[in-house]
Amino acid sequence: MKTGEVIRMYRKNRNLTQEEMASRLGVTAPAVNKWENNVSLPDITLLAPIARLLETTPDTLLCFREELSQEEVNAFVQEVDEKFQKEDYEQAFEKELAAGYDVLYLGFSSGLSGSFNTSCIARDSVMEKYPEGKIICIDSLCASTGEGLLLIKADEKKKQGFSIDELAQWIIDNRLHLCHVFTVDDLKYLHRGGRVSKTAAIAGSILGIKPLLHVDNEGHLIPVGKIRGRKQSIEKLVDMMCERMGNWDNSTVAVCHGDCLSDAEYAADLMRRKLGKKTTVHICYTGAVIGSHSGPGTLALFFMGDQR
Repeated sequence: MKTGEVIRMYRKNRNLTQEEMASRLGVTAPAVNKWENNVSLPDITLLAPIARLLETTPDTLLCFREELSQEEVNAFVQEVDEKFQKEDYEQAFEKELAAGYDVLYLGFSSGLSGSFNTSCIARDSVMEKYPEGKIICIDSLCASTGEGLLLIKADEKKKQGFSIDELAQWIIDNRLHLCHVFTVDDLKYLHRGGRVSKTAAIAGSILGIKPLLHVDNEGHLIPVGKIRGRKQSIEKLVDMMCERMGNWDNSTVAVCHGDCLSDAEYAADLMRRKLGKKTTVHICYTGAVIGSHSGPGTLALFFMGDQR
């Protein structure tokens, strides 16, 4: 039984209408209706008040069981995540269309997250209400600051006068030329994410082995090599950039790091030596999604190149 069905059952057992329940909780009746039809979930801060009102427990509302299979846990997390994301996308898209704007959405790599597919579902839902509007969703096949740098490049084209359709096509044509190369300082985080074996993680930590990875054409994080020593791994990333960049305009590039600013500044200095002192190097923090996967000490370079 889903949370919405549990709320409906206990509300009816208490002989409450949706309007009465909403009034007691300080919410609207349509909000209660959405909960009961599994369109949305109550805010986490409302779980205890709802449980008290319905004379039950938060565990019961969430259909909690002490032992769930891993498959059940994964399915529950995905369901909740998709519902929250879909509502956020719909609200954002509808706000812009209601104001008379078209929308070009650049999504996080579908090779790493289901968020892009969720945006497409939200787009189709909103377009039913605003058929005269336009929402274009593009899978960037990029991650972290790679997506950010692609956005910077796209904004430059927009300022040059590209229409929304021309801009969308430029992004599609050039997204696989946005290169990502990175390393991590400790293999245990990649082991937890299933990227390396436990043996490799332990041996790598003892021997100071640093993996070299990139984002492939499907938007996945892929190991491409390894090297011994932190400084050597950073220098190798710059070598990989030089091997890939060809004749592309790299007057603006980026570095992101997982709480290792001095390493990021060292990498940025090396990039300027290769690309020219006037090169703009954006230094950014690794975001929560990638950071939780790769751990502290993550260091990545982003630039345009012939191939990833």
